[in-house]
Amino acid sequence: AAGILFTSLGLEAVPERFESALSLETKFSHAPYDFPRLIEVCEALARDSVERGGGAVERDSEGRETLVVPDVPVRPSPLERSWDPGPVAGSFYTAEELAGIPPAEE
Repeated sequence: AAGILFTSLGLEAVPERFESALSLETKFSHAPYDFPRLIEVCEALARDSVERGGGAVERDSEGRETLVVPDVPVRPSPLERSWDPGPVAGSFYTAEELAGIPPAEE
């Protein structure tokens, strides 16, 4: 939940009490990433996802990046009832592409 909130607000708007409590060296439980490495991997995946969806990553004259996401119509998925689930959702990435996601430690 905090990740969604902080993404929505932007790092500059995150209250200092939350930022000061964040350890940059500690790895998250159940994941091999510390915070800086997690940000690097998430940024790479976001860029890739935008480009795969027909968008682009643009830079302004000062080098700031903007992710341009195409405006596409919403396509609702079929109704799926919890007592009669379908197959587990597949990944947008192939096994080969998943293997190419940067490791937590280099």
